[in-house]
Amino acid sequence: MAKLYTRQGDQGQTQVGRQKLAKSALLLAAIGNIDELVAFLGWAKVATPPARRQIETIQKDLQTISSLLAGYPVKFPAEKKVAQLEKWIDRVWGPRRLDHFVIPGANEAEARWQIARTICRRAERSLVRLRRQQTVPAPLLAYLNRLSDFLFALAVANWN
Repeated sequence: MAKLYTRQGDQGQTQVGRQKLAKSALLLAAIGNIDELVAFLGWAKVATPPARRQIETIQKDLQTISSLLAGYPVKFPAEKKVAQLEKWIDRVWGPRRLDHFVIPGANEAEARWQIARTICRRAERSLVRLRRQQTVPAPLLAYLNRLSDFLFALAVANWN
């Protein structure tokens, strides 16, 4: 029987693709923030069943982005995905106008989407920092930026 643990990371390093990195590396922070967002989206989506398929698509997109950052040869049509997010935002947002700050906590669903949005913003900031060390395609930043807008739209749509 294969063991779940390897003990390879006990000294603060881990394998990413073919390279061994300190667990404090910016790359791992970015991948970890994206992983946290994927996990949190799993919890948030159960609060808003109509968004389930969209969120599952986003979770898969985020896992693909993590693989891409780690150096795996995956394809991610970021520009197409950004356009898809914009359509979803327009559909959820509709003719709504917002002229004030939103205080999270109107209800549980709205609060979950607001937390997901802030985790997404943290993941975006970590990609911006990572970009100083390695190539991070600009469309990936656009994707996370637009995703945070979509999550905000979901939060406001659940605000009552």
